[in-house]
Amino acid sequence: MSDQRGAGRLGPREPRPDLLQRAFEGDRFALGELWDDWNPTLLRFLRSLRVSDPEDVAAEVWVDLARSMPQIGPDPDGFRRLLFAIGRRRAVDARRRWWRKPEWLTDPHSYREVVAPDPDVDERVGNELLAQSLLARLPAAQAEVVALRVVAGFSAAETATITGRSEGAVRIMAMRALRQLRDLAIAEGLAPASGATNEVLRAGSDELPSAM
Repeated sequence: MSDQRGAGRLGPREPRPDLLQRAFEGDRFALGELWDDWNPTLLRFLRSLRVSDPEDVAAEVWVDLARSMPQIGPDPDGFRRLLFAIGRRRAVDARRRWWRKPEWLTDPHSYREVVAPDPDVDERVGNELLAQSLLARLPAAQAEVVALRVVAGFSAAETATITGRSEGAVRIMAMRALRQLRDLAIAEGLAPASGATNEVLRAGSDELPSAM
């Protein structure tokens, strides 16, 4: 995967500078527009980390982010790093709460039953559920790295900073995870036809120079 940010990202490419400036100055409406732009990507990220109540956790993330905006200023890179760093920390907290009171809410194989049959309306929803179901079958640490690299679009260096790992470790984990995702997709008969499978694997294909 190239370290050029945004090359494989599944969400917005960059925060809008005008919204960041207004949010930094305390404009609640600007923060609401940032929420409109970035909350869907944040939710995909949280689901990739196996958070059972991503909407509630995302709400906590945005409260923390609003309080922290004065620390980063109207900086697009700072905003992205802070949003997903808070998201990662809140996801860890949520998983700890979940383990104290376990409650299975989603069968990772249930996407076949959840996705409605109308391709014009539900293809994108089905693709996202499918990608999430595949990520849910990875080890948690690998799923986290793939989510940061592919869903959030961070470079290997940025992912290393957020997760506290070395850049080399991040690259190796991403390579292993993407190979496993490819093998899972093939075993399920989902590659190469599946849009979700292609979306994730194509975004990370540079991590697999010899395998893809």
